[in-house]
This record gives sequence, structure tokens and C-alpha cells, in this order.
Amino acid sequence: SGCVDGTSQQCANRCDGNMFTHVTCNPASGCVDGTTKNCDDNNACTTDTCNPATGCVNTAITGACVTPGAPNFCKGIGARWKGYNTGAELYLGSSDLGSSTYRTERNYNTFQTTGALTYPISFSWDASTKVIQMTVTDTTTLSNGFDGASPNKPYYGQTNPTCPSGSLSSCPLGGWNVMEIVVKDSITSSGVELRNVKLGGNLLGTGSFGTIDVTGMPGFSSWTVSGFDFNLSFTVTADMNVNGFTGNENIRVEFLVGCSV
Repeated sequence: SGCVDGTSQQCANRCDGNMFTHVTCNPASGCVDGTTKNCDDNNACTTDTCNPATGCVNTAITGACVTPGAPNFCKGIGARWKGYNTGAELYLGSSDLGSSTYRTERNYNTFQTTGALTYPISFSWDASTKVIQMTVTDTTTLSNGFDGASPNKPYYGQTNPTCPSGSLSSCPLGGWNVMEIVVKDSITSSGVELRNVKLGGNLLGTGSFGTIDVTGMPGFSSWTVSGFDFNLSFTVTADMNVNGFTGNENIRVEFLVGCSV
């Protein structure tokens, strides 16, 4: 009894969880399973559902979204907290923070060098005053202003940004649409992680980045935050957990905002 004209048999597509199966009609044998598709598009910035009538539906998530890996972007502004050393541990400024010409810095020699400790930190941009700011434990504050705002360091990204080769020629002040979260642990005798990371009071992804496991795999880890208008005023808050926070650049965390390419 095949699915032919004059019979009551109908062949309908179906969903098995997130798997969509296209069902066809064979006059000789009836309903036959055709192609099957997994509706999971491996994009953390979409919700994936299966609709028997229309197939896979992948809907963009509203608001900030976190995906693993570094963004392809020109760096605009950023903040860096790094391990205890004889120089400055706090960097705030523009581009890759590699030049003292474009950053404000401060010593923070109270960072724990042995054992485990938690430091509440924040990074913010005020679009009206054109000032970025970073804090540690709500008591130490570092600010940097652009376009005449005080205290002032020049905005490096305006005419000579740190960009992938052959991409944008500038990352205009306030023209930012992506953020990179960086956790660096390049030695096995220390550990650093970010927990309870929030953007504008909303948890970013799982809120957890990096590992406090001092014997864990050392190196850089990066995450991309997209779907948020960083041109507007924003504040990022987090708990920075450290264990043996030593060695200058061996241990550090960063928030970097810029222009996607």
C-alpha cells in the first residue's frame, strides 16, 4: 500500500530531538526516510530548533554572545592585570597596551604571590566623558581619557591601530563592536581564572574563563564577545581568582575592545 493518489496515507517530515528528517513518498513502498540533518550549527550565538514543517531553524541570540577563540579585529581599548613584579601591574589604554605612550599604568604590589586569593575587578567605558577605567578590589582605580578628556593619553587606534595584516586602516574612537577576553597562564607554578564575568550586569556565557589549576596546561586562552554595542557606555565586572600570581607577564588577564574586520 504505497502513498499514491486516492489513498489516505501522508508522509510527513519529522524531528527527533535536534535531528530533522525529510520524508518522501514512494508509490511502491510508502513513506521513505530521506536526508537527515543535525540542526545544531555549532554556533554558540544561535539557538537551534527543529520544525517538522520548515526544517532546521537557527535563530540569533539577542544580546552579547561568547564564543571560544580570539576575534579577527583591530584593537581599540583595553585593560590588563598582570602578575606581581618590580614594575607596574595595571595597564589601561588603547591598542595592544604594549607602549607606555598610549597607556596609563600603576603599581599594585599587594597582589598575592603565594596561595589563592580573589580580586574583584572591573573595566568600563563612559561614552559621554570618553574615559575608560579599571579597578581592583573596588579600592584601586585607574582612569584614562581620550579626545581631551583627563587624564589623557592619545588614542592609538584612530590612525594606527593594531590590526591583522591587510585589514582596516583605523578603528575609530567609539567605533567598537567586539571584545576579547584573554587569560594567560604560561607557567605551571601559578594559576589564574575569571569567574562571574558580567557585561552590564548580565552574565557572559557561563561566566567562567581560564582555570585556577596551577598544574594545568599553560598558555593563552581567548574568547570573543560579540552582539553588543561597545560604542555605548559599558562596564565589565569579574572575580579574578589567582594562585601564585607571580612573574610579570607570565600570568595576566585582559579585556580588549575593538573593531571587527
